[in-house]
Amino acid sequence: MIAARFSADDRWYRAVVVRVTVDSYDETKIDVDVDFVDFGDFQIKSLNDTAVLQPQFLKLNFQAIRSTIANIQPVK
Repeated sequence: MIAARFSADDRWYRAVVVRVTVDSYDETKIDVDVDFVDFGDFQIKSLNDTAVLQPQFLKLNFQAIRSTIANIQPVK
């Protein structure tokens, strides 16, 4: 769990790191794929747009809920 800056409003939100990618040409350029756990959005962020999450925010339940829709068929 980390804090990541959301691009739509430039505010900080809780996120889970899904993947870390290091640029093969410039190892100082690191991108992080994050899942915003309270909204369900995914974004790729620069490491500079992430921060350590304070411990009191780790105790809160996630606000986004994973879901699927059953019995969906394509329109013919």
